[in-house]
Amino acid sequence: MLSPGKRWNDFMLISQGIFRLYYLNSEGKESNKGFFSEGQILAPIARSAIEKPALFFVEALTNVEVYQCKYDQLVAQLQQHHNGVNCLNGLTDTLLEDKIQREVMFLQLGARERYQQFINDFPNLHDRIPLRHLASYLGMTDVTLSRIRHKKN
Repeated sequence: MLSPGKRWNDFMLISQGIFRLYYLNSEGKESNKGFFSEGQILAPIARSAIEKPALFFVEALTNVEVYQCKYDQLVAQLQQHHNGVNCLNGLTDTLLEDKIQREVMFLQLGARERYQQFINDFPNLHDRIPLRHLASYLGMTDVTLSRIRHKKN
């Protein structure tokens, strides 16, 4: 759907399914950046994501249904209305909060606590995302995550 070097021009409201955002290093190792699912917005919010070619991939993990429009056209329409500007500010605030929480997760929590935090924050996702992708997002191997899940049951 999106790959490095391409411009990200779409605003999507996800009706059904799961997307993942991930990086690929020079050795071919994937690192998951985030997951987006039903009811969430998937769009370039940060200035670098809007103005520069993407540095990451966006891929559907499941069959997806989205409401989609061109991001720049939507922003132009929203900027003409006070509530539209509030909407854009809200998206930016959400992105910043997500980044802060992810930073805290990696700096303050161990592997087991990171997994538990993910379950708490995304109860409808932890069992719908393949183990290897979830492990990558949480900064651990799939073997470690499998052990954590096994000990939980």
